[in-house]
Amino acid sequence: MQHAGFLDFYGEQVKLDKGHERLLACSFFTLDPTVFECVPFHLSDWFHFGRTELLQAYWSAPLLTAEQGRFYERNRHMPGSSFFERKFRAKFAAEQHICSHYARMQGYHCPQFLNDAPPEVMRDYYRFLATEVLLLDPWQIGLDFKKYNWVGGSLFQCMNNLMHLDWLRIAGQEASAGADVAGLRRLIEERTRKKDIVRAGFRHSRILHPFLFDPKRGGAGMRRAAHRVLRFL
Repeated sequence: MQHAGFLDFYGEQVKLDKGHERLLACSFFTLDPTVFECVPFHLSDWFHFGRTELLQAYWSAPLLTAEQGRFYERNRHMPGSSFFERKFRAKFAAEQHICSHYARMQGYHCPQFLNDAPPEVMRDYYRFLATEVLLLDPWQIGLDFKKYNWVGGSLFQCMNNLMHLDWLRIAGQEASAGADVAGLRRLIEERTRKKDIVRAGFRHSRILHPFLFDPKRGGAGMRRAAHRVLRFL
């Protein structure tokens, strides 16, 4: 921990929520299920802060069984699964398993397998984030996670994850986040525009994904070109 900035964010949020206390979590790796990996309820496990009882409840999920851990060795991935979703062997990502168990206890609709994302699950994932979670970026928390310091500079990961700006939009809290509301909304709109471009590009380039994302295929040049295009846009 480089500082304790998360305490200020948390205190302000408790005031806004009139005493309701949320689970504070980190943006990396809280996946955006609408971009590269449709894995709803994948809340980061890097850093959590909240009341002891809440944390104990959140981390109360049973261990994945051996059968769940090898689910996709015996079952096919759902038709239309992305390049990244097909890399999973377990029925759920570990973070998703933990989060879904807690959210289900709170009455939310949760996925039945990795990329199970019908409208009611997606709706409840965003409702869960808006109601139960305070999502902060590592530098707002004060978290210095040296193993993953590269993530903050990765354009891919900044698009792949839900950042604090995304959470403000999901929670409808733009007006409560600072004095320059108009400036903040411009930042959110610009980020939304970039994510729309990334989604469209990813959707229309499926045939190239093995070359773009599989390091064994040697597609570094193609990845650099894609990054340059995105940065320009």
